[in-house]
Amino acid sequence: MISHYRILLLSAFVSGMLAARAADAAVITFDLDLVSVTSTAADIDVFVTFASDYDDTLQAFQLSVWGSDPKLTLGGTDFSRFAFTVDSDTLSHWLVFVSFKDAFFGAIMVAPDDPLTGPFITPSDDKLRLGTLNVDLSNIAPGTELYVSLANGAEHFKTDAFGYFFDFNEYEKMVSAVWAFGVDAVTFADPGRVTFLVPGDPQPVPEPASVSTWLLFAAAVGAGTLRRKKERAQKSRP
Repeated sequence: MISHYRILLLSAFVSGMLAARAADAAVITFDLDLVSVTSTAADIDVFVTFASDYDDTLQAFQLSVWGSDPKLTLGGTDFSRFAFTVDSDTLSHWLVFVSFKDAFFGAIMVAPDDPLTGPFITPSDDKLRLGTLNVDLSNIAPGTELYVSLANGAEHFKTDAFGYFFDFNEYEKMVSAVWAFGVDAVTFADPGRVTFLVPGDPQPVPEPASVSTWLLFAAAVGAGTLRRKKERAQKSRP
């Protein structure tokens, strides 16, 4: 019984070491590209580059918009302006399991509808289009500058990736599972966010000179009205 217990501890330790090695070898880079922006909506493509020296597989990913402009999230309390549409051409049979509207801390999970057989994402030097972030801009004033970011998520709800990672030795293929890459393996393409203006002309703000002119005009009109009232009053006296 004791020997079996020691074997389990040793296996857990070895698996942890292999997981650390695999996670160090894998680098996942998320990137954003502004596709279009109108007065009511913005579409932003989400890409990932999955680099690894092993036969790893990325089996799910988590996207967090927590770090986006507070004007879009009501200061990190409401993420219903965001939606994510999976690219069905590159991620066939992948689904969004929780919408941003119902997500905790602005993070959603995206994975295959079959978690056992996939299809999964394999390492490549090419950027893979995951899908499109759709941002609702209704009732935001034209000319407002906004930004959208996948970085700086809430603790335990950051943008992350999940999957199985393989390690090889001289005798056999050792398999270890790492469910979260974590901050050491997940990176973001510079500058890590997209910035844009809501189209349309902002409401003009009167310049000080214009304000002064209107005040002088109003004073002149008021003085003229008072003068005419006095003249009528004097004429009406016997």
